[in-house]
Amino acid sequence: MSSRKNVVIVGGGGFGAVNARALSQKLDPAKHTLTLINSRPYIIHYPATIRMTTTAEEELEKSILFPYDKLLVNDFGTIKIARVVRVDARTEGKGGSVALDTGESIDYDVLLLAPGSVWPEPLDFPDGKEHDKIFRHVQDWRNKFKNAQDIVIVGGGACGIEYAGEVSDFFPGKKVTIVHGSDQLINSTYPDKYRKRVEQSVRAVGVDIVFNDYLDDNTITDGFVTTRKGKKIKADLVVPARGAKPATEFLKSWNSTTGDVLDAHGYIRVRPTLQLLSYPDVFACGDACDWKEQKQLAKHMFQDPVIIANILALLSGKAPPKEYKGGPEFVILSNGRYRGVSYFDYLWGPVLGNWWSRLFKSKDLLVSMARGHYGL
Repeated sequence: MSSRKNVVIVGGGGFGAVNARALSQKLDPAKHTLTLINSRPYIIHYPATIRMTTTAEEELEKSILFPYDKLLVNDFGTIKIARVVRVDARTEGKGGSVALDTGESIDYDVLLLAPGSVWPEPLDFPDGKEHDKIFRHVQDWRNKFKNAQDIVIVGGGACGIEYAGEVSDFFPGKKVTIVHGSDQLINSTYPDKYRKRVEQSVRAVGVDIVFNDYLDDNTITDGFVTTRKGKKIKADLVVPARGAKPATEFLKSWNSTTGDVLDAHGYIRVRPTLQLLSYPDVFACGDACDWKEQKQLAKHMFQDPVIIANILALLSGKAPPKEYKGGPEFVILSNGRYRGVSYFDYLWGPVLGNWWSRLFKSKDLLVSMARGHYGL
């Protein structure tokens, strides 16, 4: 038992869970152990959480909190529900341990960091083993949307746009305004033709947009919020939707020692092999990597083969053979249940509208596809 090499994965969201499932099939139980650590007892399918927190109509809380009971093939591996508070790495390439908030410490020979993101308040779901916590959080936000009449959404990225679409679909009598700091929605990764098409789709459902302005203070005073430029907008609910940040707080003490674990924005610095710069026995994947690309769950299709091949090579004493080249940029933005706009960076860069976007995302929110990834 003591001679087996320990593979530890921190983070059981989309990237961590899929890699844990793959490794449970490929590792040799006689030579390896596998431990997946996550702060909640389920995988949250984030593409559906905006609708889940907006309305109770589809009861998505019953279908998008995926249990771990079928994730690991042949039950090879251990899943621990706890929060990692610190990584204690030994000499370069010689393993280390992760410290949990339970007081436990778990040794690793190979570590995969997949901590994901910290999302804006409506999507910042509580940790812990108690299921009631997340249900209370969801119900609280549903009540806020139900009881509000004038809703201001802060941020015109994917999160803000999809919130505007869900509110306009399920509560068509409510007034929705997006405040966005740029002169176009989304960001400049995507071509102007797509960004203009998204704006048209959003305005078509009655959403107002305030461009080139910011809401620094979410405080509602006498029924209004005031932007940085002094514009007053009627509001009885403000929805933060500026986008996610890497969930790497637990790595800051390690970074302060080595100086090269995190970049200035808190992302994990990786080589093309997805290994950390000074720690070849530590890999990172998903939203928390500093790889210059849009942070999307779908990128796991391109990162996973690199991670799996390189971990297996390292365990067998070989040099990691694969390098990550990045994945193509594409996006499917839903605008409620029946609308949406999609873009694919293939060929001429097609922009597709309501029919295609509804078929592939807006209607089902990719729930059926995701369940298959996790063995459900």
